[in-house]
Formats: sequence, structure tokens, C-alpha cells
Amino acid sequence: LLDTARNYYPVRDILRTIRAMAANKLNVFHWHITDSQSFPIVLPSVPNLANFGSYSPAMRYTDQDVRRIVRFAEAFGIRVIPEIDMPGE
Repeated sequence: LLDTARNYYPVRDILRTIRAMAANKLNVFHWHITDSQSFPIVLPSVPNLANFGSYSPAMRYTDQDVRRIVRFAEAFGIRVIPEIDMPGE
């Protein structure tokens, strides 16, 4: 489990984590992307969620970032399970 909703990690750090998971024979990456603390993923259908919900404009994941992470994990035999919670109180 990596919780980027409460603690932003750059894509390079996520890729490094996936590489370490593969080295330790772990094959499921639970990615807690969003929660009430932040919404750092840019979803094309609702772009304002990331505009208002991320910690800063530099701390967002684009759809290209997500695709890159999933493809990278797939190359190492790791399944990515994203968890996207809607913001609320």
C-alpha cells in the first residue's frame, strides 16, 4: 500500500517502489491515490477536483503518469489496484 492521498510521492519514487516490490516478490501494488486530504489525480472528466484538491500544481498525477506507472508495474508482473475515494467530509 502506498498512500499518495496524504503524502505525495513523485512518479520516480513510485517506480522505484515498484522495482523494489518486484525484487522482493511482491505482486500487488495497492495505490491509495485520493482521499479527503487531497485529490492529486487529474481526471479528464472532472479536472477541477485536482485543481482544487491537490496540495499544489506540482503535486498531481496526470493520466499519462498513471499509464506509465501501470505499464511499468505490468512489466514486472505487478498488478496495480488504484483506490480513488471521492472528497467529502
